[in-house]
Amino acid sequence: MASVARLFHYPVKSCRRVEVQTAAVGAQGIYRDREYMVTGANGVLISQREQPRLALIDPAELIALADPLDDVRRTVTVHAWTGDGVDQGDAAADYLRDALGVDARLVRFPSSYERRTGRGDGTVRYADGYPLLVVSEESLGALNDRLDEDVVIERFRPSIVLSGVDRPFAEDDVATLRIGAVTIELIKACGRCTVITVDQDTADTGREPLKELGKFRVLPREDRGQDIGFGMNAIARTFGEISVGDTAEVTYADVPYVERMLAAKGSANG
Repeated sequence: MASVARLFHYPVKSCRRVEVQTAAVGAQGIYRDREYMVTGANGVLISQREQPRLALIDPAELIALADPLDDVRRTVTVHAWTGDGVDQGDAAADYLRDALGVDARLVRFPSSYERRTGRGDGTVRYADGYPLLVVSEESLGALNDRLDEDVVIERFRPSIVLSGVDRPFAEDDVATLRIGAVTIELIKACGRCTVITVDQDTADTGREPLKELGKFRVLPREDRGQDIGFGMNAIARTFGEISVGDTAEVTYADVPYVERMLAAKGSANG
């Protein structure tokens, strides 16, 4: 029987994780997840791809300095998405400049704003694309069996870590999870980038585990190309609290994920 092994949220996108024992899950994921993010002066997201030292920034310390500039809105960009952010003032910006050595601003997701997910008809704040990320300890174990040096689950910045699924990468083929009153639909594989090569406790970088994942976890996308996949992006359909140790009732899709993506790709290509 699968269960919840660990829970994380990330109040400031790309900054240090916060691990919790109980989490409130809503339409935009775990409460206040990615409510803030760091941008350059041009409004473009600064992430661990460019600044690995973000992993060391305590979100509570940074948010404590936030002083919204009378609801001053900035145009901000997260990858292909452009929207709004409420500037959080000069004290937070000075902290970021000292920590990172570049000009940066802290922005907050506007409470009145809505950003839609690319698939699944969900909503999200400043996460890359989806409000939840589900991974399993079994998948991490299978990856570590292939590595010379183990990596920890924190590298993958998950929301919900499962334990007790019936095989490594079983989450690929899960349709829904039910954890207490919360029902979560798994939408698509999470395509991984160089952030997983950043040690989240030291900000040191390397080539693994991205290099090894690229040898055996290249998954088709329904629209175009491929992803190096680890974990599944997800959307909560019913809401409530979940806790470490809760049973996770797993319902598998009728068709495995890879087959679904290949069929969708074939249909798109006509």
